[in-house]
Order: sequence, then C-alpha cells, then structure tokens
Amino acid sequence: MSVTCPIAEDRREKRWLVSMPCKLRWTNGLRMESEVIDITSAGCRVRYTGPSPRCGYLLLSFGNYNSFDAEIVWAKDGEAGMAFRPALHPAVLDHIVRTNPAAEADA
Repeated sequence: MSVTCPIAEDRREKRWLVSMPCKLRWTNGLRMESEVIDITSAGCRVRYTGPSPRCGYLLLSFGNYNSFDAEIVWAKDGEAGMAFRPALHPAVLDHIVRTNPAAEADA
C-alpha cells in the first residue's frame, strides 16, 4: 500500500546520501525502526520494513541527537519522505552528512 499526502514536490536543496539508523515515534505511542537514506536541511527520506506509516507528525531520532519534529509527507514502496519542522541548522546537517556517509553499494 502506498500513501501520498497532498504536498507539491519541491527540490530546493541538494540531497545528501547517508546511511543512518533512526527511530520514528508517533504521539499515539506507535514506534518504527528505519534508516535515513538521504537528507537535506528541510527533510529526509527513510527506508522501512512493514506497513506504510501514516502521514502526519512524529518525532524522528537518530545518533546522539535530540529528537527532531518531523512530518511524513509521502510513503511508498518501503520508503517515506519527511519534512523537518523546523529545518535543520546547516551545521547540524553538515555534521550528519560527514559522519554518516552512504555505503558505496547504496550510492
């Protein structure tokens, strides 16, 4: 099943390929393990197994960072797009990209 939320596709920034385990947590207590596979200051794409997550707001956590407020804006074929609310600070994005490069096979 794929879920597409009503939001226009907008590529204002370069997407950085990364490989970073993460956890998604909704306000109703639902949790899901996934992997961030690309990221910008505005959002990220995650890969997951299991049923498609519902569009809406959640907390995204990875690494030693605090949780980030995010919104799932689309989900399809084992991947979901998230928008950060608010956007990541450029220094945080730079650190994430430098410390979590994608594996050569993923690139």
